[in-house]
Amino acid sequence: MNSPKKYKNKKTPKDLVFDAMKNKKWDYRTIHGISTETKLPESVVTAVLQESESEIRSSIMKTKTGESLYALKRQKSALADVWWAVKKMSKDKYENSDDDT
Repeated sequence: MNSPKKYKNKKTPKDLVFDAMKNKKWDYRTIHGISTETKLPESVVTAVLQESESEIRSSIMKTKTGESLYALKRQKSALADVWWAVKKMSKDKYENSDDDT
């Protein structure tokens, strides 16, 4: 049986991705952001996210550039994701609206 490939610090790619997703600086993470933090190729991050879909929440929102956003399910419920999306859309709407008064 093959064991998961380990990198310099002896952690598996899944360990590294999950550690990055626990970073309290971010509510949600992009594949690019996780890749940058972990130094793993984006293809490896993508594979870990796909293999761990039962533990990962893919947000209903995307970044301004269209990237998918991810969070650990144990840190972000589906209801919290919807609430975050509503707040984000409202904030964007009112920050970008013209003041006609």
